[in-house]
Amino acid sequence: MAVGVPKLALFRIQEIPIEIPPLPEQKKIAAILDAADEYRQKTKALITKYEELAQSLFLDMFGDPVGNPMGWDKKPMGEMMTIVRGGSPRPISDFLGGTYPWIKIGDATKGDDIYISKTKQKIIESGLTKTRLLTKGSLIFANCGVSLGFARIIKIDGCIHDGWLAFSEFDENSVLSLGMPLDLY
Repeated sequence: MAVGVPKLALFRIQEIPIEIPPLPEQKKIAAILDAADEYRQKTKALITKYEELAQSLFLDMFGDPVGNPMGWDKKPMGEMMTIVRGGSPRPISDFLGGTYPWIKIGDATKGDDIYISKTKQKIIESGLTKTRLLTKGSLIFANCGVSLGFARIIKIDGCIHDGWLAFSEFDENSVLSLGMPLDLY
């Protein structure tokens, strides 16, 4: 099956004149593109070095988390915080249009902000029995798909679907709060 533009024959395309810069100008353009590619490669190498440095600094500061050479106490996460999985009212289209923020991966992946303060969609009250309503300050963590491990802190009360885990109600005696109350996130 051929795809084409009506009344645009191949011989007409072959007749379209294309301006070709003089050879010195072409060489100048090629040199600029070569320089840009060289900068791109150097930047990529630099990013790799920074990632290696960050991993090295982490190991120097905290040790290998598996071997625990620092001898730090270990506690199950469930003793230090509440961990829950979200839920999804189905079909979701039957539950949209309400006032309760519906937090989706798309709400968390726009920009570099670690906080979520608004959502595109909201669900109705009857959907609350089929999802998980969280309070602001909760940490959410994507638990599946290409966004696995993606984490955000919510600055609103909102509902999460089953692609999220939520961490909340942190034990301030076990989890460092950096001198701030944990509910001020």
